[in-house]
Amino acid sequence: MKRNNKLTLLTIATLLTMGMMLTAGCTKNGEKKQDNPTLLLYLAQGNTASPDKAEQTCLGAYALANSCVAGSQFFNAGIGCSKAKLKDQATYDALKACVVAGITDPIQPCNLTQFKYAEAQQSVATGAAFNKCTKPYVSGTTTTDLTGVLVY
Repeated sequence: MKRNNKLTLLTIATLLTMGMMLTAGCTKNGEKKQDNPTLLLYLAQGNTASPDKAEQTCLGAYALANSCVAGSQFFNAGIGCSKAKLKDQATYDALKACVVAGITDPIQPCNLTQFKYAEAQQSVATGAAFNKCTKPYVSGTTTTDLTGVLVY
């Protein structure tokens, strides 16, 4: 009898584990999760080395920006941080500062669940969290053109 109990528990544990593995790639409503566009960056460029400082800052800014998006359309680091599009370090420092300013807004911090945007495009619309991150950005006495840097 004890052997049957152990066998039953083992069978249930195995079935639960397999069920969790099968549903790991799905959202709550059963849809497939959005693929990580950062992986596309390395596949497209054939990078074997780790990203340099400008790429790291760019990827960090994109990760922060994506923390404000709850839907299925995210900011695409695979395009925005590619070698062909990569700009100087100062540009990505300004982008990161702009994104952080949008996230740490004292009235409506967009990384909180109730203030998240359904799509990346909505977060750059007029008056939205990252609207300033798509045009010349002024930080102190420095102006950096961020046009076309934050893409979705």
